[in-house]
Amino acid sequence: MMHNIRNIAAYIANCIVAYGVGANYFEPERKVFKTNKQISELYPTLFTPAGWAFAIWGIIFGLEGISVLWMNDISSLGPCAEQGSKYWLYACFFQSGWTIAFALNKIPLAMILMLCIYASMYMCYTGFNQCSVNDQSIIWYILGVLPYCIHCAWVGGASIVSMNISAAYLHLHPSTQLQLAWSSTVAVIGLALGMSFWHKEPTFAIVGAWALHAVSAFDQPEALQRAFEPADRSRFRRFAQLAAVGLLANGLFHMCLLSWRMQK
Repeated sequence: MMHNIRNIAAYIANCIVAYGVGANYFEPERKVFKTNKQISELYPTLFTPAGWAFAIWGIIFGLEGISVLWMNDISSLGPCAEQGSKYWLYACFFQSGWTIAFALNKIPLAMILMLCIYASMYMCYTGFNQCSVNDQSIIWYILGVLPYCIHCAWVGGASIVSMNISAAYLHLHPSTQLQLAWSSTVAVIGLALGMSFWHKEPTFAIVGAWALHAVSAFDQPEALQRAFEPADRSRFRRFAQLAAVGLLANGLFHMCLLSWRMQK
């Protein structure tokens, strides 16, 4: 029971910081903290998702909130759940730190913290996913695995976005930023496909498709239009769009396999 109380407390604290600092409910005057949108506008990159993509956080926070309330006694679920719980606490700690660092315009620190979130969420996901090997029920998958898988997949992409923001923050040459954007797209493809095949999990590919579609749909500001040739921007958009379609197809394929395994 103590594990779950800590998880609930960490969830509440993370939500308070995320919406209080990240959305600036604590400081409407914005003299100290900037919103995520304001910081992103300071450092536009080709590898920036459209604003609507971040609606996924509503799904993540909603499912995780239900999950931590649903798991009444994590210790009774075995060592795998205890591992998931431990790294979930780390992820909440690092995510609160990232929210504050990003709002304070500490971009390199925010990038490091985002990578820490990803590492923690991956360990959290693998812990809870190991429990699902012993319990193949749809309820356990939806409430015990899926919330953390979506979170892990999204912050994996967010870590790559953070690297591009850091490049803009450091005023790297546009040609370097263009190469980084292309490399980032390839990295998301590789990460999503690798995770999907390794864990036999459709969520990584579907979230990757969501992210790359949002990158291709980003309304590029004038600063980017001046910095990059129209042909370069157009080719990059098309590649991101095609990659999103491919990842979505892969995700649907793995979803069919997952459904088949659960029905066996």
